[in-house]
Amino acid sequence: MFVAALVPDNTHSQWKTIFVGSAIIIFISIAIFDITSEVEPRSWVFKKTKKVFTIPIEKTSIEPEKIPNKV
Repeated sequence: MFVAALVPDNTHSQWKTIFVGSAIIIFISIAIFDITSEVEPRSWVFKKTKKVFTIPIEKTSIEPEKIPNKV
């Protein structure tokens, strides 16, 4: 609906405007992200949480004759 309002005649120059506008919006978004992003993790990454449950993990071995053949 938004594109239909910007490209009523469906001409090459109207679509060029859409694609150039999209490229500018994407470029500005990437630039803002690159400027504001940080390499260090945020403090909330290191917050300690309570363990809700634990899943026991048992070491198992797979015998070669029990592996199904893939055909």
